Amino acid sequence: MVSLGSAGVGEKSIEPYFMIPGGEKKSFNLKIVTPKDQSLLYVWPHMHLLGKTFKSYAVTPEQDTIPLVSIPSWDFKWQEIYRFKKLVKIPKGSVLSIEAFYDNTKENPNNPSNPPRMVFSANDMKTTDEMMTMLMVFLNYEEGDEYLELDE
Repeated sequence: MVSLGSAGVGEKSIEPYFMIPGGEKKSFNLKIVTPKDQSLLYVWPHMHLLGKTFKSYAVTPEQDTIPLVSIPSWDFKWQEIYRFKKLVKIPKGSVLSIEAFYDNTKENPNNPSNPPRMVFSANDMKTTDEMMTMLMVFLNYEEGDEYLELDE
């Protein structure tokens, strides 16, 4: 069975609290422990106009790092679902990390507010609000999943 999971805005464990004062640049991170072995098919990072960088990876209980997605120059117009060539095994107890950087200054040409205004998560979905989330499409892990190539 294919499942959909989400990590991000609305999570109590985003550090610091997801709030970006006008005129500031800020980094945030989120860590979530995976409850069971999973096989990831896709990830969909999501930010809006203040987003600048987005990175996600998992650290297994054995301390191995599994890179998931890295977007060093975020562009809201290029939002995409990132599909893996092979299923990616994320073992139970792995710590999934999301790291994001935002620019809420007047120097950010994508900033929808002039002057920049306070932005925080109020569960709104408008483009002028901001988000930090990543949807994940996964299966329950079965032995050998990580060797299966996904058709294009």
